[in-house]
Amino acid sequence: MSQDYFRSSRRPSVSGGYRFVRMLVRFFFTLLYGKMRAPGADDLPQSAPAIFVVTHPPGFLEALFLVAVASRQVHCLLDRKHAAGAWRRFLARRLGMILYQREGESGRRAIEAACNVLGNLGAIAIFAELGEIDQPSHFALFPATIALESESRNANQLDVHVVPVHLFIPAANLKPREPLAYFDRRIPSQTYMLPGKALEERRPALCAALEEAYRKNVFRLQPDEVRHFLADLEEVLLADLREDFSARVRWKQKVEDFELSGFVREWVEQLNCLHPARLVALRAFESAYREALRQASLERLEIEAAGAWIQSAVRRALGWAETFAGSPLALLGLVNHLLPALTLRIAGIWKKQNEINRAALWMSRGAVILLFYIAQVLLADHFLGRAAAGYYALSLPVSGLYLWRYAWLLRHRSRLLVLHARAPGRAARARERRQEFVRQVNAAREAYIEALELAH
Repeated sequence: MSQDYFRSSRRPSVSGGYRFVRMLVRFFFTLLYGKMRAPGADDLPQSAPAIFVVTHPPGFLEALFLVAVASRQVHCLLDRKHAAGAWRRFLARRLGMILYQREGESGRRAIEAACNVLGNLGAIAIFAELGEIDQPSHFALFPATIALESESRNANQLDVHVVPVHLFIPAANLKPREPLAYFDRRIPSQTYMLPGKALEERRPALCAALEEAYRKNVFRLQPDEVRHFLADLEEVLLADLREDFSARVRWKQKVEDFELSGFVREWVEQLNCLHPARLVALRAFESAYREALRQASLERLEIEAAGAWIQSAVRRALGWAETFAGSPLALLGLVNHLLPALTLRIAGIWKKQNEINRAALWMSRGAVILLFYIAQVLLADHFLGRAAAGYYALSLPVSGLYLWRYAWLLRHRSRLLVLHARAPGRAARARERRQEFVRQVNAAREAYIEALELAH
């Protein structure tokens, strides 16, 4: 048998401690999300060295999720700042994470440790770093260096599997909250393992392949959706700016003088490539604002179309008074006419039928109601006496007519009174939704700026 056969059939050993901690991590994610999926995880090589290049910004939660869904042991490379605290350091140690600092000797030791893992047919994971969109990002150079150096140490016979991995970890405001990890096809080794070429000449080809992989994140929004989001973002920011300018006395600057900067557009493009879940979450906040604004606008238009009476405080007060004061009489009418109404509906003469003309329909309705009136009066006479029956007989048509009036009042007056009363609350809610969306955008933008500063 050949040497290659023995190399590929040997599986890297997995300690019992790693299995136990990974089981706890999986249980944690099951409690947190209920369900998680990893398309392509079952197709991962189990006995070959592999580098999982995760097209997602680094984080301890993201590293734990990758460990939980991978079908083999994965050693995640993380900056020490993501594993701050005793509990995180304990988990990182048990799960074989390689913690490092990018500056100085620590970065070189991380490369050494990663090459040792690959030389023992293990798997490592490297997370993407935000960088300038027109330049190779740090995450492409780092895995490319590790892959090519580990190959060089093994006479270019190691055959490292470089596999892009795309993560989608939804925010709390998204439904359903189902995290996903998509293990993409490996990058063909022939694209960068160029025979006779030095390591420095192979690295650009692998970096280009990795850059292309992260730009084709399977969870990214489509270009039209991104354009719509940018247009909506500009509109919302202008509305927020317009409100701010209107509150300033003698402020002459106009919002029409502003437009989205190129930096913001670059940030959204980067977010769509590396962190589409956050962009989807921002889109959900913006949609919530749009819906609140739409509801407020529809109710305002309905109030304006109601006529002059809704603008009169006296007529509104009279409408509220009748709504509350007339409810007992309307309730009595409902009780008196509940059985007749059910009978008419069961008999099929509650609504007009094509084969029944209008006069016959009303005569049928009147006959049924009259029969019930007679029966109800006779029952009142039997149980309450003649005097009470006389008053009750008078209340039947009166309560029936007012029930009709009260139903019209609820549809055409009371409902509009409620809309008018809650209109300020609707407008305030829409404003709060907009301000929350702006806060979320600012928080995501500041995180992007901080990541850029760390990358440089």
